[in-house]
Amino acid sequence: MDREQAEQALGIIRNVIENTRDDLVTQNWGLILMTLAFVNATGIKCGTVIDQRDLQVIWYLVPLGIVALIDVAIAFVLVKRDQGVRSFIEWQYWGIWITFIVFTLAVLLVLHLRAQPSDTFGPICARTSVIAFPMCVVVV
Repeated sequence: MDREQAEQALGIIRNVIENTRDDLVTQNWGLILMTLAFVNATGIKCGTVIDQRDLQVIWYLVPLGIVALIDVAIAFVLVKRDQGVRSFIEWQYWGIWITFIVFTLAVLLVLHLRAQPSDTFGPICARTSVIAFPMCVVVV
């Protein structure tokens, strides 16, 4: 086998490995998104309790922080099954999720500084969720 044939064979093997990795990541991220839906639904229920008790909007930090930590832990546990470098899909998911969290925290801070009632946060968070999470599905 000469050098050119060896490079072609390595290129084919590399392509198969990359495609397999992306397929596995896609399946794992689908499972991750389904799992996070239930965790996030619990956080949303906590937001309903905050609204019903007329607490300050800053109280949303508690369920948001807990849900964010659980989401990250679940993602790390489920993604850990795959080995190798991060794929394009993983980078996209983390980018979308981090952008969503940072924007949500910024909105929460602005609402708190403007002394807005807690029920103003829910619709804004819902709108950003409607933008962010379908983007995750589109990546799959």
